[in-house]
Amino acid sequence: MGYIQFSFMGGSETKAGLKQAVSDENSVLFKKEAEPAFAHAKELIEEYRQQLRTPVSAPQPPPSSTADELERLPNSIGKAC
Repeated sequence: MGYIQFSFMGGSETKAGLKQAVSDENSVLFKKEAEPAFAHAKELIEEYRQQLRTPVSAPQPPPSSTADELERLPNSIGKAC
């Protein structure tokens, strides 16, 4: 089993690993088989966060497919579980 934890400014997420992640509302548990899908989700989230931090100097094209991929992610994770 594994988990992915989302942290928010001012939040108080657990830091004691899987045991406390079970009861943490900001953590999502997953089976070993779903790990590649969650690793991909993490990459997409980090890419999207980087895009948000990039200063806008000229008109940007429509958002990349990163947001679209994040929207489709629950379906691919469900298949991996």
